[in-house]
Amino acid sequence: MIKAVILDNDGVIVQTEVRRLAHLRKLLRKHSLALPNSLLNKQIGKQTKDFLKEVFAQKLSDSEIEAITKQRMKEFYNNINKYAKPAKGLRKMCKELTNHGYKLAVASNSSRQYVERILNRFGIRKYFKAVISLNDVKHPKPNPEIYIKAAKKLRAKKDQCLVVEDSTIGITAAKKAGLKVAALKNRLYQKHGYRVNYSEA
Repeated sequence: MIKAVILDNDGVIVQTEVRRLAHLRKLLRKHSLALPNSLLNKQIGKQTKDFLKEVFAQKLSDSEIEAITKQRMKEFYNNINKYAKPAKGLRKMCKELTNHGYKLAVASNSSRQYVERILNRFGIRKYFKAVISLNDVKHPKPNPEIYIKAAKKLRAKKDQCLVVEDSTIGITAAKKAGLKVAALKNRLYQKHGYRVNYSEA
């Protein structure tokens, strides 16, 4: 029986990926680099720095990657209303799940500061018993560590947890942790040509 629900942040709690990817493309154009749709699935759910090192290691220096990462985070953090839109019915869903006895957690590859700001900005922080972020793990998604920790924080057994994910690496992480996964198909991704491997769920 499911007793705990663990949500990813970007793409599940809030819609941010499409707008943030547009901003990343803008930053890369300053370095005469393009970001084709064929590479976008590698970026969704992943830390900016890790993605840039994986894809542009031969074209960007470490200092340039660091600068782009900081610019991207600063822009988004200072303009949350511009880049983040809460999922439809988000607050109602969190309230009803809590009222029905489900324990909620967030498990995100983003920083704790960022996740906490999102939850507080949209008035849902009080519904979450745990927030597991990049700051809380040694190995981010697709490593299962973040979901293993989330389940432990909620004091829930693996078969009592349901994860809601929208990215390939997030789905993979949850499955590796031995948790049940509900793959959220994001119509915005499909509209913009982004592809997620939902077959992992």
